[in-house]
Amino acid sequence: MSAYRMGKNVSYHCNSFEDIAREFGCKPFIKRTGNAEKLAKQQKNFYKRHICKACNQPLTWIEGTNIMSCTNPECKGIEKSYEDDTGVKKTSYEFSYQSLNEKEEDIANNILL
Repeated sequence: MSAYRMGKNVSYHCNSFEDIAREFGCKPFIKRTGNAEKLAKQQKNFYKRHICKACNQPLTWIEGTNIMSCTNPECKGIEKSYEDDTGVKKTSYEFSYQSLNEKEEDIANNILL
């Protein structure tokens, strides 16, 4: 909210609906449920949808980002086998992660914080 004069009797300017609500003394809108059982069920279902492809353990959300990654210390990652130029078969491991879209990121912010 900017504090500059808009008219004769108006001394504030609102840039968003949150500013207007704050100005009129309304409670902030919270998307998170107050029911602890329902919240635990939502978190469980969210983690069921995001599973590591290598170790089948739930991925962990990295707070403030749109990335879920595997934090299991025994998990090597997703195995990739290939042959090099000499014909020797080699194996490498790729880090297991998933990127969340905007909707999933919003859900993670609401139920996991």
